[in-house]
Amino acid sequence: MSTYKVGDRVQKGYYLSINKFDLKLIESDNSVLSGKDGANYFLTSKTVLLAFAPLAAGFFILAFPFMFLTALIVAPLTYFLQLPKEIAFGSVDIINRVVASLKHLDISPIKELIDQYLNSRKKR
Repeated sequence: MSTYKVGDRVQKGYYLSINKFDLKLIESDNSVLSGKDGANYFLTSKTVLLAFAPLAAGFFILAFPFMFLTALIVAPLTYFLQLPKEIAFGSVDIINRVVASLKHLDISPIKELIDQYLNSRKKR
């Protein structure tokens, strides 16, 4: 099996790079292979790509709940707490920034409501 690098002249077909997770379609013969730097591509057939399609779909189905939960957690943090995007993705000390951004919130009305509710529950 021949491997091709970015910039090589290749025939038409599907070129797959496993080490960089990249797939390129070359539509004409003797075209220059473009892609990610340092990637090694090899020519694959449509049959191989179709065989891997259920695996890719299965991975997406398994990973989707985690992606969804991450979005549910990160979006409110970045919007309501007005945290910079780099915090939401872990490039700085998250805990210190969250505590600093929460200092402007006044939770005493919420605390009073909770205390009233708990006191009413005790009287029953």
